[in-house]
Amino acid sequence: MPGTNATDWQIPQLWVPFSVTFNEETLAMTDSIQAWVMTTGLYRSAERAALSALAGASGTAYTMPAATGDCAMTLARYMSWGFHADDIYDAGGESDEKLVGMIRHTTQLIDILENPELGKADDDGYFRAWADIARGLHRLLSPRGFSQMSNAIRVTKFGWLQQASLARQGALPTFAGFMPYRYASGAGNIVACMIDLSVRDSVPHSVIELDRCRQLSELAIILSLLDNELLSRNKEVAGGEWDTGLIHVLMNEFPQLSVHDATDTAIALRDRLMTAFVTLRERLLEDEMPGERIYVDALTHYIAGVVKWTSTSVRYTLGRTPALRAQPDHAVWEPPLPPWFSRWECLAS
Repeated sequence: MPGTNATDWQIPQLWVPFSVTFNEETLAMTDSIQAWVMTTGLYRSAERAALSALAGASGTAYTMPAATGDCAMTLARYMSWGFHADDIYDAGGESDEKLVGMIRHTTQLIDILENPELGKADDDGYFRAWADIARGLHRLLSPRGFSQMSNAIRVTKFGWLQQASLARQGALPTFAGFMPYRYASGAGNIVACMIDLSVRDSVPHSVIELDRCRQLSELAIILSLLDNELLSRNKEVAGGEWDTGLIHVLMNEFPQLSVHDATDTAIALRDRLMTAFVTLRERLLEDEMPGERIYVDALTHYIAGVVKWTSTSVRYTLGRTPALRAQPDHAVWEPPLPPWFSRWECLAS
């Protein structure tokens, strides 16, 4: 799918009832991460290395402000690397040969994750950087935490393969199956582990593993995935990426919808999920256990941070200043709701 110049970009004004915060110390790591990007060879161009480092440092500073020190550095390195990996996998559906290569690629990544010493000095920068990140994860995580992260990374890698396979076929997930697909391809499981890691020194593991906390974490990440889609269309259009986002899925399944209609529908669904999140959040805080408020704050900071960062990051805006698109003043059409959506309103009722 050829890229086009993205012009006159408009983004929806999303309802976010939480304040934005960011970690200045993490943002100040940008130069150190750029040096790391250049040293590993992840990018050899100083300009691209600078953009990668800024994306990793600012993304971590805004979405996981509780992370500090080695934890913040490891997460910021992962984000810089992860955005690069995402771009590689976006091109994976161009041929059958690339798809097969991605499978081998994924196997090598998992091997290095489990044993970072398998990373060789003569590997390309992508694998050298990954070995450094793997060492950081081994250093920071308990055996149980590392096992959870390892499983999350496996799920994500195969989610990326599924996305590349859909691109190869020119196919889309169904509306009913959209969120399970998006949660995997959008690294939802990894994000959950990263949020947990960012608060590990102040929230007992027993609190994080409570069903109500895990449910709220999943819903927060679902919201952030939808927000990222709605706010990053400039990047997808300009890059010629195969669009498997909710707007395209809605237009495919309900042909009567224009792109503006589908966007309004996606925002309406997103806002209903935000309402459910607010209700579940307030309910959880009524019966607060030690550490729960810190964890809930981490989730709300993540949601607000994704909106703020995605709508201002050069990675997504491509250096342009987007205009806010007005919300419709009429009732928006909504489709029959699949279980991935309706379960949240049932939980909140």
